Amino acid sequence: MKRKAKREMLSRQGRITEWRATVFPHTYSSAETGVRPSTPYLELIGSFSESVKDVTRFRLSVAVGPTLVERGEVPSVGFIHKAKPEIEGILTLSSDEFSALLTLATSGTPIMLDCMFQMPRYGSAFIQNAEFTGVGSAST
Repeated sequence: MKRKAKREMLSRQGRITEWRATVFPHTYSSAETGVRPSTPYLELIGSFSESVKDVTRFRLSVAVGPTLVERGEVPSVGFIHKAKPEIEGILTLSSDEFSALLTLATSGTPIMLDCMFQMPRYGSAFIQNAEFTGVGSAST
């Protein structure tokens, strides 16, 4: 029996150059009583300092959602669903994590992304972790 080979894990750093905040109120087609969910999310756009299969631009949709660790090929906090012409992925954060990221984005502070994910195969991969850091200088 053949054993599935593990995919290479990549570590990439990048800078977020653009962001968009969206709130998406919606309803379900089934008859639900008094429930109207809403999904706030941030779209983060930027470039990695090192390419992944000749691609450096990324676009991440970050939403509030269940923070359970998905157990696919690797434990993950998100998923890459497209690798060309730019890397596109989805991350889910807790409400507190999302609020902190939104505060960073709206502060005007440059945001750096440091993440680890599988080498994309057929345009998809699991994101194992992601760290967002506001970079600024102290004024004297």
